[in-house]
Amino acid sequence: MNATTLTVDERTAPALLRDLAAVEDWLRALLDAGINFHPEESFGELVFVGTGDKCFRPEDADRLDRLMERAYELCDPCEVSVRIIEGRPER
Repeated sequence: MNATTLTVDERTAPALLRDLAAVEDWLRALLDAGINFHPEESFGELVFVGTGDKCFRPEDADRLDRLMERAYELCDPCEVSVRIIEGRPER
């Protein structure tokens, strides 16, 4: 782990995603934390621009990847993320 590795907490890596509202809250928390991600990519592949250092420890990246898998069971996280970024209300 390097000094710039991001730390996950209950907001950015909740224990469970129960429904669409939970997915929206989670994706919003990631974006609010400044994490630039694409739902179809592994969090383990995210790196800091300039250094190339991994953003997350392997165990945190795995946890986030499992959450994204769950999000895909509930909705299309790509669509939800775009809606959040654009500030559009839920359909």
